[in-house]
Amino acid sequence: MRNFLSGGLKDNTDLAFGVLTGIMRASKENLFSGLNNPMVNTVLDDKYSEYFGFTEDEVREMASYYDKPEAMDELRFWYDGYHFGNTEIYNPWSVTNYFASGGQAKPYWANTSDNEIIREILTGLTPEIADDLAKVMQGEELHASLDMEVVYPRMTDGNDTIFSFLLLAGYLSPAGKPEETEIGTFASLRLPNVEIKRIYNTETLSWIRTQQPGNIISEIEKAVYLSDARRLQEALRKYMITSISFYDGAAEGFYHGMVLGLVASLSSKYYIRSNRESGEGRFALQLEPKDKILPGILMEFKAVSISEKDKLPELAEEALAQTVDKNYQRDLEDRGVSNIVRYGIAFSGKNAEVRIASKQ
Repeated sequence: MRNFLSGGLKDNTDLAFGVLTGIMRASKENLFSGLNNPMVNTVLDDKYSEYFGFTEDEVREMASYYDKPEAMDELRFWYDGYHFGNTEIYNPWSVTNYFASGGQAKPYWANTSDNEIIREILTGLTPEIADDLAKVMQGEELHASLDMEVVYPRMTDGNDTIFSFLLLAGYLSPAGKPEETEIGTFASLRLPNVEIKRIYNTETLSWIRTQQPGNIISEIEKAVYLSDARRLQEALRKYMITSISFYDGAAEGFYHGMVLGLVASLSSKYYIRSNRESGEGRFALQLEPKDKILPGILMEFKAVSISEKDKLPELAEEALAQTVDKNYQRDLEDRGVSNIVRYGIAFSGKNAEVRIASKQ
């Protein structure tokens, strides 16, 4: 491949101009060492930005051609939102399929690949990454340092490379002009549109379901809605027995990320927040109901080694007491939530102990 590309592009005297397309910088791959110094334009650059997909004017012209001018709002909702350089771009594949299907809105791009990128990230989920993914899934922006020279084998090395790769692959879009500083490139990132949000939700839930025979998500939802400590404890234990390694269950941060991933299925009914300040400290996990008929939820976690698993009941009570002592419910109360259920959950290896108390 090195000889082919070098001979076909760099050393080809019959070629006036050549274009390589992809999501990574070819000059940083060892494979392309014979093809050095290409001119690179990424999604952050203005030059050629209108060629990454369809512009607003082009989509409007298509809608007019197919006698569907009223479809513009739906097209923006589903397929717009990519910000390349100074140009707003629609997903060309999805827009084309939308008109080809007679105007049926659905995630066409999601079906063109197996979305392995999302699953790889989920496999190595940490509380910080899970928190950021939860934010973008609920329509918030995240501020990230970007590494535009990221290569696939190092995609999951850290937050910078993960979110840079998601940006380059089309799963995130800049919310504004990136900021260039002496220490690097920084940008606010967001989900481009509903089509991409569907991919995140589908992949997150399908990944979690593959970790456990049967519908563990349903069991966790029932336990939360019923405020059933015993049911939640059994669901967590069943999940851990079949899906985590003995060596995984070591630190509180691991369990924090695990539970955050498991409750992602509740994002249609709750705003999910992790590690935020409230009262006199930082709660582990907060679920604010979108409909005030539902209770607000606070969770605090503790973890000990396998040799100390007999301390689980005591630690679960301690975690529950911490939600009161630190006044974690203050943030929910300020948002008008009066019915709050507090959880203290202690972990050790593949074991869990759950305590629940409510405040009406």
